[in-house]
Amino acid sequence: MHFFYLLRYIFFLFFIGVFCFVSSGYGKNPPSLPRDRPSPQSLLPLNDLIPNSSSPSPTLSDSSAIILEDFNTGQLSHVDRIKQRKEAEISRLLKELKFCANVSKAKKISAQLQHLWSQSGSETIDLLMSWAENAINSDNYGLALDYLDNVLALLPTHAEAWIRRAWIHIQLNDFKLAMLDLKHALELEPRNYIAFFELGVIMEATEHPKLALKAYERALDYYPQMQKLQKRIEALLDEQSPQAL
Repeated sequence: MHFFYLLRYIFFLFFIGVFCFVSSGYGKNPPSLPRDRPSPQSLLPLNDLIPNSSSPSPTLSDSSAIILEDFNTGQLSHVDRIKQRKEAEISRLLKELKFCANVSKAKKISAQLQHLWSQSGSETIDLLMSWAENAINSDNYGLALDYLDNVLALLPTHAEAWIRRAWIHIQLNDFKLAMLDLKHALELEPRNYIAFFELGVIMEATEHPKLALKAYERALDYYPQMQKLQKRIEALLDEQSPQAL
C-alpha cells in the first residue's frame, strides 16, 4: 500500500515538474491548438462533470444514511459505519464500471459513483455545492468559484469541490490553477477518473501529448466504456503515428 502511494506521488511530481517548465503565458494567453483539434473547454462537457440529477442513486439498505450528521461528533461511531458503507459501495461500483461492457449501463454506474463522491457528509457543504452547480449551469463561473472557495475553506478534504473548481479553471484557461486543484483532488480520491480526464485535457491543451495519453489511459482504466476518452486517446495516437509524422 505504501508503495502504491509512493508511485502515485511520483506520478504527480512528474506531471507537476513538466508543467512548471511551460511558458508563464499559459493561463493568460491560451495555447493555439491545431485547427482539427477541439478546444480544451469542449473536451469534458458539463454533463460529464455534473451528471443529470435524475440519475438513479446507488441502492443501499438505508439510502438516507449517506447524508451524515452535520459535523456532529456525538454520532462518531454511526458516522464511521456510514462512511464504511459508502466506501464499500464506491468500491463495488468501481469494479462494476471497470468490467461493464454496455455503454449505457456504464454511464448509469458512473452517475451513481459521482453522486456518492459529491456527498460531503455536511448539509451546509452540500448546499454550497448545489449553489455552485447552479452557477456553473448558468455559466456564472465567478459566482461558482466563490461558492467552491467557501466549500474548500470549510472542508478542504472534499475532493469533488477541487475537481469542479479545476473544471472552471480549465474553462477560464487557468491551467496552472487547475493543475493545483487536481493535485489536491487526486491525493484525496486517486480513483476519480474525471480528475484524470481533466488532467489529460490540460496536458493536451499545453501540448504535452504523451502526458495527456498517460492521464487519459489512467482514466480509461477505471471507466473503459467512456467514449470521449476513447476518442481522445485514438486521436492522440493517430497524431503520434509514423504516418502522421
